[in-house]
Amino acid sequence: MSQDGDDNQATVSQIGDGNDADVIQDGEDNIAVVSQEGTGNEAAIIQEGIGGDAIGNRAEVYQTGNSHEAIVNQVGSGNSATLTQGLNTTFSENSASINQIGSLNTADVNQDNNNNDAEIVQDGSRNYAFLHQDKSKNTANVIQDGSRNEAEVNQDQRDDATVEQYGKGNYAFVDQDNDNLGYIYQDGDGNTAGLFQTASKNDGSIWQIGDKNSASITQSAQNNYGYIKQQGDNNIADIDQSSQQNKAEIYQYSSNWGNRPGNNASITQSVGTLNDATITQSGSSNLATVAQSGSNNTATVTQGNN
Repeated sequence: MSQDGDDNQATVSQIGDGNDADVIQDGEDNIAVVSQEGTGNEAAIIQEGIGGDAIGNRAEVYQTGNSHEAIVNQVGSGNSATLTQGLNTTFSENSASINQIGSLNTADVNQDNNNNDAEIVQDGSRNYAFLHQDKSKNTANVIQDGSRNEAEVNQDQRDDATVEQYGKGNYAFVDQDNDNLGYIYQDGDGNTAGLFQTASKNDGSIWQIGDKNSASITQSAQNNYGYIKQQGDNNIADIDQSSQQNKAEIYQYSSNWGNRPGNNASITQSVGTLNDATITQSGSSNLATVAQSGSNNTATVTQGNN
């Protein structure tokens, strides 16, 4: 433990064998809390300033069980980070890291059981990230570069999710039930994306490059593939897959000269299996809807204007 500055607070409580905790604080009014119970736990908290002292950062780590690893690195001021691991199991091997650069960022990782891996990287100001891993063998990564971005990931077991946000005011939400793969990429301002995987073995991806785009993928049956790519502004896309083994893709390339609205597309796949639907829209103000019920159907829609 090393503290350089004024009014810093550090509390470390370790029960068991082989625990290791390192706390380094450089600045003023920083708070670090580490609490470990069990064997083989490791925790490191580092709080530093940018071109000076760190001011008002807060980091907390709680580990129960054994073989945990937790790292919190805060560079800047007013950042908040919380790691909670293994509260609902007596044997657990979780790994979590939070890296915050900037000011007033908030990150929260909650790992209830074992063999989970979580990482949050925040560079900017007023970003918020929350990761909750309920059972085991989940992997989650959140990268935020900008300001006022929000990301939330909830995982049950054997899920894999990545969220990348570049810009400001973007919002991403991922909810995964069992053995799903999800990816959300946002580069711009004011984009909204939701990925809801409430069944198993689904693959869903959302790419948003531009401003004020909205996209949603809902997969409530197993073995589905959904993909949305939005490039431009003010596009709306929705995929709903409530039957098995379907494939749906939406591509939107909007041209918003004169503040014209973007494109709107939706695909619904229900009842049957092995359906395939693709919508491609370029220009502005295009509207397309595809609904498939039955099996082995194929639909392709292409729309373009100036």
